[in-house]
Amino acid sequence: MAAVADAGTPPMERAFETLARHGSLTSADLSRLDACGTALHRAVGQEWSSGLVLSGPVEPVAFFERALAAGHAQPALLAGLERLSVQFCDELRDAHLSALPPGLTELKLDACHGLTDAGVQTLSRVCGPSLTSLSFYWNNHLTDRAALQLSLRCSRLRHLSLSGCKGIGSTGILSLASRMRMLEHLDLTRLPLVDDVAVTAIAQASRQLASLRLYADSQLGDPPIIAVAKASGSALTLLDCTGLNKLTDAAIYALAEHCPRLSHLVLSWVLRLTDLSIAAVAARCPLQLLSLHGLRGVTTAALDALAQHRAYTLTALDVRGCTAMGSPTPTDLRARLPRLATFIIHT
Repeated sequence: MAAVADAGTPPMERAFETLARHGSLTSADLSRLDACGTALHRAVGQEWSSGLVLSGPVEPVAFFERALAAGHAQPALLAGLERLSVQFCDELRDAHLSALPPGLTELKLDACHGLTDAGVQTLSRVCGPSLTSLSFYWNNHLTDRAALQLSLRCSRLRHLSLSGCKGIGSTGILSLASRMRMLEHLDLTRLPLVDDVAVTAIAQASRQLASLRLYADSQLGDPPIIAVAKASGSALTLLDCTGLNKLTDAAIYALAEHCPRLSHLVLSWVLRLTDLSIAAVAARCPLQLLSLHGLRGVTTAALDALAQHRAYTLTALDVRGCTAMGSPTPTDLRARLPRLATFIIHT
């Protein structure tokens, strides 16, 4: 188990959150830490922790089962809890989520493969109205029904990750688009069942998107990218289009025209793009990170445009596999773009 402490967290709270970071804590340790937190709360009149990270097959289950056993008198460990992250716990079940505190604002349930749509319904009922951030990374059991529950009860969400939830398709994304208006960060990585219509709809509904990740959604074409460019405009700072082979220069032209704050752009393996669109986005967007990895049709003309317009903003550039560019080395690139420090970009 580990705890998350903000830089502004009081020293006493940080001390106990540091203790909680030790991954070998047992349920007995948790109980003692809980008791200690209760004592401190009584002594200084404040909760010792507002955020927890639970990881692995044992500790998350022990935590939730202890909370469930407490019934209405939930332990002090849950009092004031605002942020909870549970990772890589296949033993976590839908029923455990009924112990979530109603005031929770940030929740991660990443790689918890035992959870289903029923669990999403439970958490939506218990703490959905207060949630502003939610992540379900890599859960193949979730379907459109889960997305529908989120749309009905979690309308305040600003951060949403459904990365790797391959059972969620266009119907689910359309249900989210029908009610969510506050999204700022959206991750739809590896969702093969979503189509242009659904992603376009949620892009148009979420007009303050700062980041959008569509990694490996190779079925998507230009419409969602053009939609997010027009809808979010100056809010958009990060876009990941890795592997979107259907994209054409038209989508990148839209980014150049409408997104004056776009600083992180990943176009790895978007094979149809040409020098013209890369030059346009270089001229109009304050790029700090750009991946052109695998773009065999991009030539030295694109590099010339980057050197002309982005010599003093670009710090990360990936041109591996850009064979028509002449395979420049890091030394070659830094000679033209002196601020470059990163030459391999992983997303």
